[in-house]
Amino acid sequence: MASQSIDNHRANAKVIHGDLPCKKRIVELLEELCLPKGLFPLDDVQEYDRSLGFMWLTHKKKKDHVFKKIKQTVSYATGVTAIVENLAEDEEDEWGEGKGAPSVADHH
Repeated sequence: MASQSIDNHRANAKVIHGDLPCKKRIVELLEELCLPKGLFPLDDVQEYDRSLGFMWLTHKKKKDHVFKKIKQTVSYATGVTAIVENLAEDEEDEWGEGKGAPSVADHH
């Protein structure tokens, strides 16, 4: 399913290639959304794109990671996709402050 979504967005994408440049962009995205920098602990990231609120990243092989603080294991497929929007920028309350929190919706 992820590869089909990626293929649909690839034509207009500005794809970043290579492990270090991709990881840099992923950390920037996580910081922008006030999410933990270690949310995507992936090795050998091959592609990253974030255009029009849709993001994807690919890496060579599936990875299982244990988040020790919360005692949870998370499995990352070779393709990860998400709809990304910063709800805090979209709406303002009566005091002119953002109502929502950053959101990353799984797009599988």
